[in-house]
Amino acid sequence: IFLSLAVVYMKMATVTQVKYGAMIDENITTAGKSKINLQAILEKQDYALLKHYQHAKAYEPSTVMFGTLAMLGHFGRNSQYCHYLSDDVFPINLYCVLVGPSGSGKTSIIKRIKQASRKCERTFTDFYLKEMEFDGKIKTVTSIISNVNNLSLRKHLATGNKLLVNDEIDVFFDPQGVYDSTTNKTVGDVGLLLQAFDGITDDDRTTGSTSVYIEQAHLSILGGTTGTHYSTLLSCFEKYRGFEGIHNRMLYLVLEPFDPIRPQHLRKGKRSKNMPTLAHYAIIAHLFGDVQYEWQMSDEEKQRKQRGSYC
Repeated sequence: IFLSLAVVYMKMATVTQVKYGAMIDENITTAGKSKINLQAILEKQDYALLKHYQHAKAYEPSTVMFGTLAMLGHFGRNSQYCHYLSDDVFPINLYCVLVGPSGSGKTSIIKRIKQASRKCERTFTDFYLKEMEFDGKIKTVTSIISNVNNLSLRKHLATGNKLLVNDEIDVFFDPQGVYDSTTNKTVGDVGLLLQAFDGITDDDRTTGSTSVYIEQAHLSILGGTTGTHYSTLLSCFEKYRGFEGIHNRMLYLVLEPFDPIRPQHLRKGKRSKNMPTLAHYAIIAHLFGDVQYEWQMSDEEKQRKQRGSYC
């Protein structure tokens, strides 16, 4: 009897996974067809930089812009933004995830953003290189990390703001309980990611063997994934065991795969020596220092607020 029940349960679990897998595939396909008109959002000179990378590296402008947001959130230091409907301030860091199948260009753009970030970091070593203890030895660590566990992430944040860059972000998300937070351990791990997004201030975590104090820090994330783990997440949501808070804090951009190109059809990219690079953008963001940005209402929003219909 018990054997029969186990077989039935396994079959039901398989059917459920297939159902959610099909839902995720459909959602990714639909989202990949959505396009962002950056020309209607950015200034002409800003859009020109994105077009430069499209001509030189074959990067889609929206993909470059998406990755740059995470980088600027880190090099904006302790900058904050204030919403016009409240006096609360929030850090400008972001959790950005590129979703797409193999061959969609995730790794290439993430590596490019990481290289630009390294250049900015090397320009201001006194600000971004910190000392950290490993097994009783003091070592110098950077502000850019790739794959850490929960305790290591907390120790890194104790030295200041961090930018986590990984083109296989599942390697980091899965142990942190991002896809399945049904155990006490993973709930605690996800809790640190929630805190790091909102900004950690005066936080002390002590265990039997370690004590880590974070004076002030926040985390920025740029990662890539094929999206296969999100079927497990849908299953958790259906059973009311999902951790919506962490996913409400994430931004996703879905990429479509490139069509295969024959070697004889490849064209050399055009480069412009007068165009700034992504590293220049990061350096400028650092030099701005700590800034408080404020949202502004459009004329239409002001009229709606006067009519009492604004919410």
